[in-house]
Amino acid sequence: MIGIEIKPGSKGEGDQLVTVNGYALSFLEILEIILILMSNEDKLYPPKQGFMGACKLSDFYMKYIKERRMPIDQELKDLKLGKFKPEG
Repeated sequence: MIGIEIKPGSKGEGDQLVTVNGYALSFLEILEIILILMSNEDKLYPPKQGFMGACKLSDFYMKYIKERRMPIDQELKDLKLGKFKPEG
């Protein structure tokens, strides 16, 4: 199981450190993960065949980054992206 933790950072008041299984990911490592996911979306949903591919994932990320919030379950369900809690 992957353990994601948010701990107090050391750079000042309010600083937070995000770790995955005890390892602090760098911004470049996070970017690399996102680029791998986007490449995979282009392979699964090729834009040359009329699909959105990585654009859909990029739009998804940018929406919630701009709004500085996580999507709610209904939004994930509507987009058919990510995991959501089944209703009922």
